[in-house]
Amino acid sequence: MAFSVPGSLISSQQHLHRQAEKIRAARATKDRPHAVRIWHDIIVNWLLATPLIVNGAHRSRLLHLAGMNVRSSRVLKGVTFGSRMVVLKPGAFVNEGCYFDGNERVVIGRAAVAQGVRFVTSTHEIGPSEFRVGPLVTKPIHVGDGAWIGAFATILPGVTIGNGAIVAAGSVVTKDVEPNTVHGGVPARLIRSLEG
Repeated sequence: MAFSVPGSLISSQQHLHRQAEKIRAARATKDRPHAVRIWHDIIVNWLLATPLIVNGAHRSRLLHLAGMNVRSSRVLKGVTFGSRMVVLKPGAFVNEGCYFDGNERVVIGRAAVAQGVRFVTSTHEIGPSEFRVGPLVTKPIHVGDGAWIGAFATILPGVTIGNGAIVAAGSVVTKDVEPNTVHGGVPARLIRSLEG
């Protein structure tokens, strides 16, 4: 008796097989950081990012058990953590589809991060005319307590967003945002001050 297997199941099995092969190859060459990175991606960015975990507080507890520093925060589905250098302080809220590149430390206080926000901690220096991409440069990002980052904003390397500040949706933040202010635009600029 023959039966057919759905193509999506086969591709999922092939994906897991390829990941397992990479881990075995990394172990054979003593490349532990690569193996750790693969397990991090499988557990944190695939298994725990699934929409099957409905409650953000439960997801945060599971992420904490997987080694992420996100205790007592809420993380919704589809959030990508490039490394364990992300710190979500108690009370932090990260909506679905956010991205942390993981090249440098990102610290988020008791703040709200809307869906699709990108935290980019790395860039490159400008190289010579033969190849303009120069050496990699990384800088940390800090988001203060009470801050609110609007949907699909991009926060670039070295930025500090002050306590109680608001970043408008779709903004590209290239410089520090003072506490209790509203910034927006591309690049983000001061729109107005807020009462503290």
